[in-house]
Amino acid sequence: MGRAQYVTDDYAQARSTLEKALVRHKDDNIAQLYLGLALTRQGETQKGLQDIDAGVEGIYDFLNYITDNFRFTFGQYWDPGRDIRSAIESARARIASGKIDWPTLMADGEWIAMKTEREPDLARHQQELQRHLHLD
Repeated sequence: MGRAQYVTDDYAQARSTLEKALVRHKDDNIAQLYLGLALTRQGETQKGLQDIDAGVEGIYDFLNYITDNFRFTFGQYWDPGRDIRSAIESARARIASGKIDWPTLMADGEWIAMKTEREPDLARHQQELQRHLHLD
């Protein structure tokens, strides 16, 4: 719900919803990223930056876990071109530099969040395609 509120520019409600969601699901990295984006949109850039960085770091770690530990099965279909992880590396490098280009960071954060949300379905689809190719 918080993600939908964010994409419809209802940042105050998104913030509230995402904060509640994170109380119940502390490891929801996408929710933490969206919370950081919502906070930043509301002008709370320092707190927002912390949540953006923590959210993308968690997504990065999760993708590495999947691709490393399940590389011979379904992991090979997750972020196969490293697009998400490369975007995260770039975003984290900009954050670490302290020279924040806010419009770019926000756009990158939104892209990372949306791409990560779609990744399980894309991976499943690629796995099914591969399976059908081997059956034919």
